[in-house]
Amino acid sequence: MTLEDDLEVLKDYVALEKLRLNFRLEFKINVDENISVDQIYIPPLLIQPIVENAIIHGIKPLHKNGSIFINIAKGDKEIKIQVQDNGIGRPKEKTATTNRKSYGIPLTKERLQHLSKAARQKSDYTTEDIYNNANESEGTRVTITIPFVGED
Repeated sequence: MTLEDDLEVLKDYVALEKLRLNFRLEFKINVDENISVDQIYIPPLLIQPIVENAIIHGIKPLHKNGSIFINIAKGDKEIKIQVQDNGIGRPKEKTATTNRKSYGIPLTKERLQHLSKAARQKSDYTTEDIYNNANESEGTRVTITIPFVGED
């Protein structure tokens, strides 16, 4: 699937979630000008589970408007995708939500392992908690790094 196709599906998903949340969600995607989204290939629905996780566990329990920003940049041999939200953050999420088993993120990590093997180049998945100056949790940043696969 091209990055362009994946982003279109993601935009549709977020539009539905915005309706469900009564438009309490700001959503922006920034793509590096060096990226031709119609020529970059990524595994289908790679970003969607991360955004879904941000909405369900970070934004939904928030008592103010939420935001999710996606930044996509191209390196020499990789694509870096960052998804950042202003949700309640993982420390607060552990007490705010039910103990529902998550399948999307473990499946995404497994797919990245398969991609690494196929491309013979390491993929990476990291999660960071974001804190303000008062050391209070105010969001999460997930970064995925995948091998560049496309027409260059």
